[in-house]
Amino acid sequence: MKKVHIDHLLKIGKTHKICQDYIISGYDPVPYIILSDGCSSSKDTDIGARILCHTARQYLECYKDSISSIDESRMGTFVIWCAKSIITQMGIDKTALDATLTVVYYDSGILKIIMYGDGSIVSIDKDNTTIETIEYTKNTPYYLSYKLDDERNKIYHNNNIIKMVDKRYCYNYSNIYDLVTGTMDYDKPYCSHHLIKNGEQTTIFIFSDGISTFFNKEQSKFLSIKDLIGDFSSFKTLKGEFLTRRLLSKKGAITKLEQQGYEHLDDLSIGAFVIEEE
Repeated sequence: MKKVHIDHLLKIGKTHKICQDYIISGYDPVPYIILSDGCSSSKDTDIGARILCHTARQYLECYKDSISSIDESRMGTFVIWCAKSIITQMGIDKTALDATLTVVYYDSGILKIIMYGDGSIVSIDKDNTTIETIEYTKNTPYYLSYKLDDERNKIYHNNNIIKMVDKRYCYNYSNIYDLVTGTMDYDKPYCSHHLIKNGEQTTIFIFSDGISTFFNKEQSKFLSIKDLIGDFSSFKTLKGEFLTRRLLSKKGAITKLEQQGYEHLDDLSIGAFVIEEE
């Protein structure tokens, strides 16, 4: 029997006046984390990100009896058109939905991650650490909202944006012993499946792209996920808000980084699953 611990946090970026990330988590209808990162150059994406997250959660609720057969393309279509209906009633332009969406849920020993846009995933077990990063050239992720407008969709297509997948296998968070890179269709969701092994503890993080913006102005230095994940995942206890405590308490990992002169420039949303044997 496996026990699932979930926590998430949200922190505004140094260069932002409004936080345009949003993240939710829970255990019903299945253990889940849902994250959305709003585009900073579009208006009201803080609202759009919230709507996308809650609409995605509602999709999981609708399919709770057949969740293992969820189709990621159909889910994306459902979420974006339902979200459009909501913002239309609110009198908000559809560009408020210019936001990424990452949906993570656990079912029958498998953690499934579906990412529409960019972001990062880290999986840690007793054998290795895997870091998956999904990026777009020109820092221009494909948003589900482009499916609502043929003209915007065409403009994006003509910009020749490339969607890149970088998968690194690490030992002790530092020594990269294998690296897999590639590209995929820019408008296809990235899916990652993690089989949770019996008798082991597995920790899986999801990050918005704000994780790559920890910057020390005096040193002109950015930190990579590889530099961060060891301290981020050193949980002393899994009770309550274990992620928030590990990162934001007086002795938390992010608190220590700020004391060292590092600040994340972009909004930062982080979710964590820790799955262990009861």
